[in-house]
Amino acid sequence: MGTVPKSTKADIKFFLGLSLQRIGIAIMVGFVSFSICQEMISNAWLQIIMSLIFVAISLVLSGRSPSNPRITFAKGLILFVLNFIEPKKLYGTETEEYRTYKEREAERNAKKQK
Repeated sequence: MGTVPKSTKADIKFFLGLSLQRIGIAIMVGFVSFSICQEMISNAWLQIIMSLIFVAISLVLSGRSPSNPRITFAKGLILFVLNFIEPKKLYGTETEEYRTYKEREAERNAKKQK
């Protein structure tokens, strides 16, 4: 007999592959978006449609990222935007980092040829 794990890392799916966390986030976003739409828009049907759009967006953003399934789509989107904002460090051939890189590469090639 095998050992029984204390816990599993898989989310418990409730309805159409949605976990409890995603359903809770969607309900909270629905309530908040409906109350905001109530203040801004006087038409009831438009309030309901806008709330459903916000709930759909929250379900998409709380899903798994296609490139890294360990993080949510929203976190992956934030990291993607922050990648463009942060300053890039471009090193030329005259810097110390480039020289140390070339020295390490030469050492590796020397070890391979032995």
